[in-house]
Amino acid sequence: MLIGCTVGQFQCESNNPRCIEEWRKCDRVKDCRDGEDERDCGCRDFEFQCRSDLKCIDNWRRCDRYYDCEDRSDEDDCEPEGCRLGEFACADGQQCIPERFRCDGRPNCRDGSDERDGCPYSGDHRLNLRTYPTEQTIKEGREVVFQCRDEGPLRARVEWSRGGGLPFPEGTRQFDGRLEMPNIQLSNTGTFVCRAVEHAGKEDSEVSVYLRVTPRKYSKDVVGKVKEDRNFFKDETGFLAAIT
Repeated sequence: MLIGCTVGQFQCESNNPRCIEEWRKCDRVKDCRDGEDERDCGCRDFEFQCRSDLKCIDNWRRCDRYYDCEDRSDEDDCEPEGCRLGEFACADGQQCIPERFRCDGRPNCRDGSDERDGCPYSGDHRLNLRTYPTEQTIKEGREVVFQCRDEGPLRARVEWSRGGGLPFPEGTRQFDGRLEMPNIQLSNTGTFVCRAVEHAGKEDSEVSVYLRVTPRKYSKDVVGKVKEDRNFFKDETGFLAAIT
């Protein structure tokens, strides 16, 4: 059914035909009952159309370093506009990062230029081993865990050893820089060393941690058959412990 619309109007032709103002067509609001005023609209002059889902976004949201299209097409083929105050411009001209991330031992630019250009070391060859924690004090009989990793750009593989060439406690496990030692004893007090496996001899290729094991405390009524030696006795497992 057709009705007469005047110049400057759009006619909704199906399901309750009526006339609406022309400016209301393609305004992202369905004024016709079946929504025909919003069909085949495309994007307006001041909008950008996303590539995959044809969604429209304001032009000012294109190349603003934020993804507004699901397919991220609004950030494709953008000309570098320079970085803001407090940002570092990556060498490829396609990325800006906070200045505090530059020369911090880990690459934040996709091209790695934040760890290469002007840093006080060669970003491709520097190790940055870190341990967590750096030392521990723990009572005997408990489990000890140390973690080590290379936080530099190399991400070197690491492994643990015990200082002085001593063996690890029985039951020790290590994987991906994590050292686990169950049922720790007084004799395990000492230094443990984390090394970058494929970089022996290089500067900063190893770091050490210190473990201090303190004796368990027993009440006097459990001493029983063991031999007392003033402030200490040997428990049934043969290890020295303090008497409270």
